[in-house]
Amino acid sequence: MKRSFFFGVGGLFIACLCFLSVIPVSAQVVMTTNDDDGRKIVDEDSLSLPVDMTIIEEYARQSRARLDSLAKLEAEEVVFKLQMLARSYGDSIVIRWAPEEYVPWKFLNGYGCYLVRSDFENEVVDDTIALLKPMNKYDFAELFSDTDTTAFAAMQTIFGEGTALNNTRSAPGSAGSIMEVYEEQQNIFGMAMVIAERRCDIATAMGLRYVDKNVKPGVMYGYYLTPNMSPDILKVRPGLIYVENKPYVPKPCTLELSDSIAAVDGILLSWPYTDDYSSFDIERRKEGQKEWVVLNDKPYMSMTMDLFEDENPPSLFADTGVEPGAYIYRLRGYDSFGDKSAPGPEHKVIMPDLLPPTPPRIKLITINRGDSTITARIDWTKTEIEPDLIGYIPFYQYGALENVDALEYQATVNTADSALLGGRWVPLVKDRVLAPRDSFVVVDVRGLNTGMVTIAAVDSAMNMTYAMPQPMRIDDLEPPLPPTNLRGLVSAEGVVTIGWTPSISRDAYYYEVFTANDTTHTFVLVPNQQMYQDTLFNDTVSLEVNQPYKYYKVRAIDWAGNNSEFSELLRVTRPNFNAPSECFIDTSWVTKDSIYMRWVISPEKDLDKVRVFRRLSNESQWTMIRTYYHDQVNGKPTLEVIDRPTPNQTIRYYYAIEAINMTGVSTGLSMQVCYLFQGQRVFDVPLKLDASWREDKGYVILAWDVPKELPIVAPYHFVLSRQLEGEKFFRPYRSIKSDKSSYEDRRIKPGESTVYRLEILFEDGRSTTPSNEVKISIPKKKE
Repeated sequence: MKRSFFFGVGGLFIACLCFLSVIPVSAQVVMTTNDDDGRKIVDEDSLSLPVDMTIIEEYARQSRARLDSLAKLEAEEVVFKLQMLARSYGDSIVIRWAPEEYVPWKFLNGYGCYLVRSDFENEVVDDTIALLKPMNKYDFAELFSDTDTTAFAAMQTIFGEGTALNNTRSAPGSAGSIMEVYEEQQNIFGMAMVIAERRCDIATAMGLRYVDKNVKPGVMYGYYLTPNMSPDILKVRPGLIYVENKPYVPKPCTLELSDSIAAVDGILLSWPYTDDYSSFDIERRKEGQKEWVVLNDKPYMSMTMDLFEDENPPSLFADTGVEPGAYIYRLRGYDSFGDKSAPGPEHKVIMPDLLPPTPPRIKLITINRGDSTITARIDWTKTEIEPDLIGYIPFYQYGALENVDALEYQATVNTADSALLGGRWVPLVKDRVLAPRDSFVVVDVRGLNTGMVTIAAVDSAMNMTYAMPQPMRIDDLEPPLPPTNLRGLVSAEGVVTIGWTPSISRDAYYYEVFTANDTTHTFVLVPNQQMYQDTLFNDTVSLEVNQPYKYYKVRAIDWAGNNSEFSELLRVTRPNFNAPSECFIDTSWVTKDSIYMRWVISPEKDLDKVRVFRRLSNESQWTMIRTYYHDQVNGKPTLEVIDRPTPNQTIRYYYAIEAINMTGVSTGLSMQVCYLFQGQRVFDVPLKLDASWREDKGYVILAWDVPKELPIVAPYHFVLSRQLEGEKFFRPYRSIKSDKSSYEDRRIKPGESTVYRLEILFEDGRSTTPSNEVKISIPKKKE
């Protein structure tokens, strides 16, 4: 990210201005400096202007008088400073200003700053021309479009609430929460300053920019910026700047460009960091042409701080989609006033042709064997013939790695890599490139072994792409591909029928079936196969073996005796017609929202699933509510079941479970257990009760508020309870219909003191928590 003129991006966006080195007097900006006492003085050596210096000295004396009170505080108290920039255009002068951190900026957004102008030629001092502060958010929103995301971001920095200390990710009040809020505030401040530099109209709306058009050419003006608030609120040191109103002449951008080739069609440009410009235009033209093209749609700001450890990282710009040729690049920079510089030095880049042709595809390799000749015909195709394609080169990979230990003594890494890959690639056709329109070649392969063949497409820049290598089987050393989709069925008598999809290799001859009782055992060949060529195979498993499964895998053998890899593993289940042991309840309890049960289940290894059933006491049919499968129950002594049925105040719930093995044999339903599940009995409902003594009527009036929605839907009535003075408990006093919201207690006597409370009692016996308690004391009658 490019640092702004006012603020460098990094960490907390802390600003540091170097006015004198950035904008010299020749740029129509005059700056003030500080003497040893911290007072502002004018650099007379750099101020070579035809004005009366006594006027400036008098104005400086008056300015120092304004600052004396704050200067005395700087040694003991925190005093925030205001930074100012100014640029003249002959018909106007633009003032830019900013504080150095978040705190004064946030305060000044509310109070604003007075901008005071002094005219040295006419000796007019302290002419207040503006109160600079942000627009209110309604005017701000009306000024800019709803789709202007930059303006919206500026509004958020000014009017957004931000994170409060009591709402941080860290514990409120801790050092972590303080740092979290501090970092957020500094980032908000830095973002506001960056936006103000990128958009002049937004900077004006934010109160950070002012255009003074009531000026005369050639006149020296002084501008004094002072906060519109008392130093008791915040100590802010005013800003002061002098400028002669002359036409502005942009200077050339002095940054030198560097380049590197980043992709087959991309050039990466870079230039050194500078505080002079906040963003750039990158311009390009092709060599030999005069017209320049701006490559960026908006002023470009580089975001490179995370790519480099340097405090001032270079800026980077990627120009993509570049065709081969020579190009000229140059920069124009935007400064803090939004002015664009004159073009910088030109930089030439030559983009080489790095885009290779599209690869061909090998269609067929045919070996022809004669009495004394062996030839190979290689056919290929290519979908696109590029204009710069010069032809094809067929390559063959020969050689084999015979001694792995010899790799330690290879002379070069390339030689070792070549050995590991099975050899190096050599052209099958010597001293020529096949024509672009060729689609096959016939080569002599006598003396060669089976190897890999590819076709390279070559263009005029010697870029190459390669077809997917294909085997050229001169000697058949290639094993066939394995069969796939292995599946099987087992009958009640133990007869296993397995089948598979045949190998897709043309030279596959027959298949071998291997079996084992466990995956950790050695697989053995099923006997009596005699070069089995079918894809269905029958085997018989013993029903007496204490192993629930039988495993199979198959491989293919070709005519040359090469073995394929094994197929995927197939598992079949031995039939078991013995029912699993019955299940029974171990522990259970009922809570307000669930029924918990722990069942002891069958320990058999071939247990397939356990099913849970439930019914109400007034029902005759069981309903299956849950199934636990093999991976959930196998090897576990108990099964935990948690059910959350609908609460019922009078009817009981019954439960039973059933275990089933892999053959489908069931234990039948276990002994049933029953529970009364009433659910939650008392609900927390906020009832608001009010009471008052009507002396004129001689009774107590009680009224209450009830929420529109209650936690359950059921008929109900109100129960009014009271506790007389001296009693320890509340006693139910009156039952009141649900459509009532008040009650008159006429039975209370003078001199009595009573505490009332109210609750809801539902028809099924459930209730709500009591309302608030209201105490009423009845005065005694006067004698």
